Amino acid sequence: MKVNGTLLKKGSYDIRFNEETKELSILKNGKVVAKATTRIEKEDAKSDSIKYSSRANGDSAVLVSVTFGGSDEKLVVSGGEMAGS
Repeated sequence: MKVNGTLLKKGSYDIRFNEETKELSILKNGKVVAKATTRIEKEDAKSDSIKYSSRANGDSAVLVSVTFGGSDEKLVVSGGEMAGS
């Protein structure tokens, strides 16, 4: 999957969100490997668990949004929603 042009290989990652800058950071072994700006969209209900959506773009996928468990806000990745267009 790609995040802001950076290809993330299979594996486990941590995700952090900075509310002040609206920036989403993807970390691998404590190091930031990708960052993306986001906008917040309200959801109808709180999410039970972390959820993400992606969109196909050629032979890979592009991260479109992330919703953290317990939150009713979806973080939409800037540019992700237009991937594949």
